Amino acid sequence: MIRVNRQDPAHGGAEETEREHRRRTTMNKEHARSLKNIVINRSMQTRIGFYFIALSLALIGLMMMVMNSYFGDLRSLVANAPDLSLAIQNDVSGIIDRLIVIHTGFLFIALIFVSLYSLFISHRIAGPMYAILKYIEELKAGNYDNKRYLRAFDELAPVMQALQDLGDHLKNKR
Repeated sequence: MIRVNRQDPAHGGAEETEREHRRRTTMNKEHARSLKNIVINRSMQTRIGFYFIALSLALIGLMMMVMNSYFGDLRSLVANAPDLSLAIQNDVSGIIDRLIVIHTGFLFIALIFVSLYSLFISHRIAGPMYAILKYIEELKAGNYDNKRYLRAFDELAPVMQALQDLGDHLKNKR
């Protein structure tokens, strides 16, 4: 057996063998999330994404209206300034146009990030819901031994624990 100098954090930093390292890294690859597993409940996740995007678009639209109002006021001030030359007025107008383009670009980038965040949040809701519903189906079928577990930081973990307690109670009652 070949010892390697890799420190295994799971075992308090002790050295691990090459075989142990390959097994651990292979298991991590097998359990890695693929993109197809992100969308679990398409209708619910689409609805949540729509809510996030609609709210973001409303806020972005409101912000753009306010910014355009201020830019319009600035344009009229520059255009009506008697002591500014036409070249300076055109320069200021060009700067305002560039600011509007940059502002719009940042807002669309923010919209993309909000869309991705809504997908992440909806997955965090849909995943535990899916596991809970599958566990309820197993309980209804009389299979009380097949327990399902959620991640410790999932908000619905107490609900799953209560269902497992119910399953144990029903199993003991039989």
